[in-house]
Amino acid sequence: AMKLILTLILALASVARGAESDAAAPYTFPPDLRAALDRVDVTRCAQHKAGHRRANSVGVELLKRDALDDALACFVASLRHKMDFPPALYGVGETFARRASGSGFELAKLSYEGALSIWPHYVDAHIALGDAWSRIRGDRMRAETHYKRAVDLRPRDALSWEALANNQRERGAHALSIETYTRAIDSIGNGSAGLFYGFARTLQASGKYNECVQKCNKALDIASEYGQAWHLLALCSLDAAGGHRASDADVEMYFQKAVALEPEFAAHHVDLAWHMYNISAGE
Repeated sequence: AMKLILTLILALASVARGAESDAAAPYTFPPDLRAALDRVDVTRCAQHKAGHRRANSVGVELLKRDALDDALACFVASLRHKMDFPPALYGVGETFARRASGSGFELAKLSYEGALSIWPHYVDAHIALGDAWSRIRGDRMRAETHYKRAVDLRPRDALSWEALANNQRERGAHALSIETYTRAIDSIGNGSAGLFYGFARTLQASGKYNECVQKCNKALDIASEYGQAWHLLALCSLDAAGGHRASDADVEMYFQKAVALEPEFAAHHVDLAWHMYNISAGE
């Protein structure tokens, strides 16, 4: 019995050594990112001593308010407590991506890649990395690889599908964007107003105005206070044919809805004014 116990102990020790040797190496900051983060004064973060999760949470709230320097301080404080914490690396990337000037893109890219090296299934980091490539560098093909990875990892996530389909529309691949939106709705169902709105934008860009009207109405069935969907419904209704073409009065009402719901969008006001001018000029 004693011999059996010793054998088991040795076997378990061997397994433990093997697991230890197979464990991922600790995350190492790239030199440029390390140098940038070393210059950050973490005392700007009121919760810099409160542990990695609390500091990160405060950073997220500051980021929402666009307080980038204070948010960065909190994310760096989080990393000083736990250097391989992916959400904090993601947060660092967000602060650099929003600056975008100078070395902002490279530092954002390194931060997102760092988060993904620790957690390869981090969908938000894939989307953010895609956004950095598309919006800052204009490289939509490279961005698409990250959006596709996000969709593969989370096939029922509307934001992943929207990022992919929107990128395809922006690079002029309208047929591919329509296919992606169709696959997204098949995968997720009919519950995302944002997907139907994005689908309508691609249909408008493709000159498919009747279908655009249909998808706008789908979006508004889900979210009746979606001002941008009312605006797009007005635009597509002006160019639609047959039963999908709305009267001037209805189009005016659609624009008025958009203005009332989202008065901060200048385009709503401009297009309403232009529509009213065209009506008066045609009388």
